[in-house]
Amino acid sequence: MKNRLTIIIGFIIFSLMNLNAQNINLGIKTGAGIAKTNFTNIPDIDSNSDIFSSNFSYSINGTLNYRINQLFGFSVEPGIIKQGWISNKENNNENKINLYYFQLSSFLDFYLSDKLFFSIGPEVDYLVNAKNKTTSNSEEITDLFRKFGLSGMTGITYNIFDIYDIGFKFSHGLTKISDELLWVADDDINTIKLRGYNQSFQFFIKFRIKNLR
Repeated sequence: MKNRLTIIIGFIIFSLMNLNAQNINLGIKTGAGIAKTNFTNIPDIDSNSDIFSSNFSYSINGTLNYRINQLFGFSVEPGIIKQGWISNKENNNENKINLYYFQLSSFLDFYLSDKLFFSIGPEVDYLVNAKNKTTSNSEEITDLFRKFGLSGMTGITYNIFDIYDIGFKFSHGLTKISDELLWVADDDINTIKLRGYNQSFQFFIKFRIKNLR
């Protein structure tokens, strides 16, 4: 895992060192939407239940976009994102799991026109804090989750004005979020270690603060 992260970060740094400043624009992107965790090994009898629900998600990122030519570009977006899920939403013992990550994203951009482009690429995530929030209190649970993670992202961006972009993005975890989460069967005896992967879908707005063309 650490070797993959090192390769990705090294690729980003190498790419930044070789950019042509005339094709760069800098900005700030903020997004909001929904997040959930995809648990892949829940027993079939419970897989369609409403035990796990979507949580509110938001993100704030700095952006650096480099237009290589008419068809291709490259983007780097460091920032923070809130992930997580809600369990037992319809019951009085609701648990809202909030996961806060620092993320470093790098994307290959495919330009469909001067105003519209499609992006795909990896996101390196570092867990800053995790909390279990109930109706009565809030408990820190950071130690239950992996510190590092890797996700894949795809999105589409449209330039509505000279300095404003809007778009949608979807991300899915490629590494599981924890080695410590357990599923307890109805008999309270049999347990399963859950394999969970972050997912999020967001609408975003980007403001270009500097264009070096």
